[in-house]
Amino acid sequence: MREAAIIGIGIHPWGKFPEKSVHELNLEIAQMALKDANMEWKDVQGLFCGQDPWAGIQGMLAGSALAQNLGLTGIPVTNNYNACATGGYALRTAHLYITSGLIDTALVVGGSISPKGAFGATQYDEFDGTDLDSQRFRVLGSANFTGFAMAAQRRMQQYGLTEEDLAQQKVKASKYGALNPNARYR
Repeated sequence: MREAAIIGIGIHPWGKFPEKSVHELNLEIAQMALKDANMEWKDVQGLFCGQDPWAGIQGMLAGSALAQNLGLTGIPVTNNYNACATGGYALRTAHLYITSGLIDTALVVGGSISPKGAFGATQYDEFDGTDLDSQRFRVLGSANFTGFAMAAQRRMQQYGLTEEDLAQQKVKASKYGALNPNARYR
């Protein structure tokens, strides 16, 4: 198997940008990454893009729209959605394409328009067929927070972690977030 390397990145500051569509965000990110890698779009042999269900229908084929915005070249375009693992999954898929020898260069992009605030129960009073989580959250409430809390409790029991140990992770994340101009919590 061949090796693969990340040679350029593009990062948009985290935050709410209601004036921008997910396609505009993805285009900015892609252009930054190409510039950082000293590459041109015509040099890319595969595009792997994380989809954004929160952007509605426009976010469901984000990679296809990005390829069209950059200029169609005939390369394979992969759209994926894998909840919180979407970006990692897109990167892993590009890695597999490169290491298997199918392509030599790839562009991996993931942009998101997150919902407003935390996932409150009233947010799901009306069923929205384009919202992939609405049915689950209407029945269970915001299961993500509950799941995270249960996972933390299990780790504490299984490995002897304390609340202080978990708090130190937050301290470390905040320290580095304060130094990163693109971080969500600066």
